Amino acid sequence: MTEAQPDPVAKPTSRPFAALVILVGVAAFGAVLFFTNAFGLRDALSGASALAGEGKARCAVSGKVIDRSGVRVAAAMVRCEWVVTTETGQANQGMFVMTTDSDGNYSGEGEFQSASLEEANDIKVQITLQAGPRLRDSDPSAPIVWTTGAVSEATKTLQLGELLPTVPMHVVDTTGKPIKKIWYKCVPVSGERDDMREPRREGVFEDGVVPLAVPRKPFHIKVHVKGTGRRTMVGPFDPDKMPERIDVTLPDR
Repeated sequence: MTEAQPDPVAKPTSRPFAALVILVGVAAFGAVLFFTNAFGLRDALSGASALAGEGKARCAVSGKVIDRSGVRVAAAMVRCEWVVTTETGQANQGMFVMTTDSDGNYSGEGEFQSASLEEANDIKVQITLQAGPRLRDSDPSAPIVWTTGAVSEATKTLQLGELLPTVPMHVVDTTGKPIKKIWYKCVPVSGERDDMREPRREGVFEDGVVPLAVPRKPFHIKVHVKGTGRRTMVGPFDPDKMPERIDVTLPDR
């Protein structure tokens, strides 16, 4: 009998080829991830798809807040407003607020569930993000607005605006003695209020003098000692005609 001859095609050579194919695939996937993050495409791709038949819309946001020089800002307020619409009109609107951590990062999410969304064919979520510093002593970031499907998981960087000008505010009691423990907040004279644009400050200030950030529009100043009935409101003030110093006398009670 003639012994069976081995297959003339060398089988082992297929293994290096398969390994090469795997390596090329891994490298290509890594390149996609690199360019997605490097060129900001992650924001565009993270808008995801609808939660079909579940009657839900979800908005998740994260990112960082920086100042004009690019430095990360801790304790900044980030406001997220979102509006859910379908082919029949507006379904819901909501808002949630986040605070940046010590590294200037923020994250948060909101979810809306309704039977009206279960049969909807075209669910859209319009999202508006804006940030302001803790003391509101600079202009807030320009609002970022975008529209996605029923699920959004976006990462955005928010840059604060210019610092507001300041003037010293001297706070005393009825005898002229400086009050060191001061809280103040600026509120607009008229029009719709926006917490992002209402400078405030609290603390202990030597000689009762606190730097007051001047808003862009006419304003009043609320001043009081927290935990007591000692409070007053002064103004109005025109930001274009500010005095060199503001003097405030708090009542005894």
